[in-house]
Amino acid sequence: MREWILLAFCDITPQAGLLGVSGVRSVAFCDYDGDGDLDLIAGSPEDGGTRFLENRAGKFADMTTQEVAGPVPGLLGLLAWDIDYDGKVEIIGASSHLGSPIVFLKRNAGVFQDVSAELGFVGGRSTRRVIAFDANCDGRLDLLEINTALIGEPGNRLWVSAGAGFRDETPSELASVSADGFSGITIDFNRDLYPDVILSQKDAGLLVIKGRREKLGEVFFRAGGSETRGVAVGDYDGNGFYDIFACSDEGGLLLAGGPEGFRDATREAGLSGLPPLRDGLFVDVDLDGWDDLLLVRMDGGLLLMANEGGLFVDRTSAWGLDAVAGARTLATGDYDGDGDPDIALITDGSLRLLENINARGNYIKVRINGPAPGDRITLYSGDLVRTAQAGASLNSLSAGSADITFGLGERNEADSIVALWSCGGGKAVLRKPKSGSTYLLSSGRTSAAESEPELSDTSVKLIPNPAFGTAGILYIIEKPSWAELRVVEPSGKTLKVLGRGQMEPGAYWVSWDGTDETGAKMPKGIYFVNLTVGEKSCQKKLVWFPY
Repeated sequence: MREWILLAFCDITPQAGLLGVSGVRSVAFCDYDGDGDLDLIAGSPEDGGTRFLENRAGKFADMTTQEVAGPVPGLLGLLAWDIDYDGKVEIIGASSHLGSPIVFLKRNAGVFQDVSAELGFVGGRSTRRVIAFDANCDGRLDLLEINTALIGEPGNRLWVSAGAGFRDETPSELASVSADGFSGITIDFNRDLYPDVILSQKDAGLLVIKGRREKLGEVFFRAGGSETRGVAVGDYDGNGFYDIFACSDEGGLLLAGGPEGFRDATREAGLSGLPPLRDGLFVDVDLDGWDDLLLVRMDGGLLLMANEGGLFVDRTSAWGLDAVAGARTLATGDYDGDGDPDIALITDGSLRLLENINARGNYIKVRINGPAPGDRITLYSGDLVRTAQAGASLNSLSAGSADITFGLGERNEADSIVALWSCGGGKAVLRKPKSGSTYLLSSGRTSAAESEPELSDTSVKLIPNPAFGTAGILYIIEKPSWAELRVVEPSGKTLKVLGRGQMEPGAYWVSWDGTDETGAKMPKGIYFVNLTVGEKSCQKKLVWFPY
């Protein structure tokens, strides 16, 4: 049996500099400035109310006026993604105005600008959510507008990327949907590498529309009843097929995926009898390798259903989440770089940050350069096989980090990680990835993609070695790259991250004083200094003695 005493989320809103961020309805974790650290976007339905919050070593600074040219139009659901594959994140939201269905913020000349009209987004419809996927497998991401049907125009709208803009190419399968659209998400549920669409219809349950090479196909599956709201996706049973959890006024419905489609697994998984639910996410909060469910109740509370080997158990109190009130939506991301998922939460219109202070399990993180919803990433570690998909961290209003984190439990490494790119775009393989590491995989989609820099034995030098008290580390970056330098134990566990982010070519010098991330002094012994640049890593042994 696992011990739960030390597992907890801690509200660090004041310490993170987020007090006073109010009047917001949605939140997204993303690295909008490209420095390697997760920032926050807090979306507001009021013009000028959206906030760009830059992560500066764990404390957030409101950089809205510096990052955005003019006030951001009011928006609802948030999406943060590199839509045009130029290597930079775009911010997209469902417009809160009837004049334009989508707010599209693109970074030009160093600042975000609203380019919605230039891209062709016009029409007076009430939009609740926008999701992205490659609907026709042409290598460009398209946008699906999910409508509320409040003004007599039922159905949704598919905006297909047309080079310089987007055009309306809504198929009949979407146009005929007359229910009140609440949310949606795109995943590859049948493992054919074509992205499928799951729509949460507030008064008609779930619709699953199968993807094909050239266009969306037929409605494959219907389930659920009235007042179906948020939808979460994840592989709860570890069989490699994604499962669906639907939130509704009647509680929750778990649809387990498999080779033959979906089946109702609500009761057998221990999820029957839940209170009315608004929204949720699958996320491995304790890094044990099993996807847990983090849910928002209709009464504003949170519910953490821990996945203990395929059976869900209520661990809300054990994780210190039973005191949360007024919650509307949430997103997860590793804001402090320690590997475990933290929670950004909207409560009564204000932003809060809950830090995961003791997830315990080891992890491996994968960051994709040029991701597309439906990309399938699989980790193999002995008898443990876990599958994750890009884009699965979306919910009805908010967006979690696009990074994929695999919990390993007590394992120190994996055999391999295999990435299969959606729409038959090829694959990438990592051999013997180590726990506590972040690996960058390139899908080859980005226009800025270049050959990976080479790492050699001279890329890292330790001066002196052995070191007494303080070790000097000289490392060399040959090309503009995302890089990470860290000190690890022989087991592979990360002790301290000494540098992380996008770096320019040059020689860099840092020192290590023998402490871990908490400031605790390490005993004498053998440690390793690991440098990761792009998808490649090198490691040097360090013999360290205290004074």
